[in-house]
Amino acid sequence: MEDLGKAKYALGIRITQETNCISLLKDKFIDRILEEFNLTNAKPTAAPLPGNSKDLKNPMEEQPQKVPLNYWRAIGLLKYLVQCTRPDLAFSVSFLSQFLETPRSSHFKAVEHVLKYLIGTKSFTLKLELNLLKHQQTSILGFSDADWGGTKEYKSFSGLLIYYFGTIGWRSHKEEVVALSSAEAEYNALKTYNGLGNLFMKHLKYNLKVSYILTTKVLLQSLQITSIIMEQDTSIFDYILSGT
Repeated sequence: MEDLGKAKYALGIRITQETNCISLLKDKFIDRILEEFNLTNAKPTAAPLPGNSKDLKNPMEEQPQKVPLNYWRAIGLLKYLVQCTRPDLAFSVSFLSQFLETPRSSHFKAVEHVLKYLIGTKSFTLKLELNLLKHQQTSILGFSDADWGGTKEYKSFSGLLIYYFGTIGWRSHKEEVVALSSAEAEYNALKTYNGLGNLFMKHLKYNLKVSYILTTKVLLQSLQITSIIMEQDTSIFDYILSGT
């Protein structure tokens, strides 16, 4: 067996290994995406979604007679990129995936906006760093949040990040129920973290054999959410306290 040295590429992901740090980058894949959609020399955008993204939920315009780009392929490529190294795109791609069935003109413009965002951020790396947060060496941290539109027609979107020496897990998705308050929306997001965090911990403990050093921390900033949990679902506290 021949030692080929440190890994430099895996599944198209560029791997850079330094002292106490591993960086993951998928810049070549981004270059191919931009070339495919003829956006290599386009002007980059400053944010993944345009500022009027809420208007995309109920656009008034008709479907365009001439399709400006392959919306479905663009979403598929962006989803793969999110899964590999780009948690910052998770919400944008999840949000625009709602309109795969009948995308309107504004949706085509929005997905092009996301693609242009890649131009200025293709060098963004995902880092796992030993000294990023020293207290994380024995703790996995989970962060969850949700939006709330203030209406009874729209379901909230929740987001989840799991940290252990850097970002190691992320997700953004549309909730299955309509939240009637911001506290309820954040409570639903916390329940998502509870389920996914539990599953993630089981896989991590099994594969890395580190169950004896890892605990789980969930930080609540809302007294309203705490009250909801105490009234409806104390099992979340049981999970937080036990870490299993």
